[in-house]
Amino acid sequence: MLLAAVLALFVFALPQDPVRRAAEEEEQARSELRQAAQDIDALLLHAKKASDQAVQALARTKVSEQKATQADRARLAKLAADLTAELDALQQQLTTRSQALRELRLKIDSEVLHEKGSVPWFKDQVQAARKLATPADTRKELRRIEEELAGKEAGAKPGAKALLGLVRFHLAEAIREDADAALEKKRQQEAVSLLRDASKKLGEVLAGPDAADTGVGSSLLAATLHRKVVIETRLFVAFDNLARQQASDRSTANGHRDNAAEAFRRLERSHAEATAPDGQRFVDLARAESQRLQGTR
Repeated sequence: MLLAAVLALFVFALPQDPVRRAAEEEEQARSELRQAAQDIDALLLHAKKASDQAVQALARTKVSEQKATQADRARLAKLAADLTAELDALQQQLTTRSQALRELRLKIDSEVLHEKGSVPWFKDQVQAARKLATPADTRKELRRIEEELAGKEAGAKPGAKALLGLVRFHLAEAIREDADAALEKKRQQEAVSLLRDASKKLGEVLAGPDAADTGVGSSLLAATLHRKVVIETRLFVAFDNLARQQASDRSTANGHRDNAAEAFRRLERSHAEATAPDGQRFVDLARAESQRLQGTR
């Protein structure tokens, strides 16, 4: 008994291996960063919504100031002017600080080793899938990731639903590329079928949550609605041309026209200030592409 106690004291008195201690502390640091990344993703999404609301409020206070000045209501004009100044400063700060935070957030993904099965690990898998040799390989891998993320175990993790939406967005893009390839080979019916599949997949994205840092723009849902407008417009143009020879295709054409219009209204209503990676507003891109497509008939 006494010998066991002495041995125990001797063991506990041994200094900890500094290399092992450093490795443990490094892993703790990485673990905390992984958790922080999830919080930052949510924060950036809220910041984007706050920035959009600031822009809307700013537009209203400017109109208020103009109307109050025209009505010679100095006190009211001064209040509107002060609000405009504060909102403008807030919006600029939100934009500047969010961009800085977004850049640092991206560095987490490159710096931290992700635990297998975690949401960041799945993000790495998505990026790898998009770099595969052929579109067919990419689609196959994205569908595998989609199935895993839709499962109970992975799907219950924070951020999984938003990532699932991104996977489906990229799947829709891959299907659309297949449709373009079919058109080049004059396989119109196949192309139409694929475009409908792509539109359906985009609808699945729209049923999920938004995300700010996906690489497809400031809002995943806005990017999705933009694609939805373009694809449904393409389908409308295709069936509108067919309807000129076969009247039975008119109702189908009108259905796709209505789908495009509804997607654009939702984009304009809910994501008016959302931007693509190049800084252009999705609303402006959708409008221009829709007009171009309909002008080609």
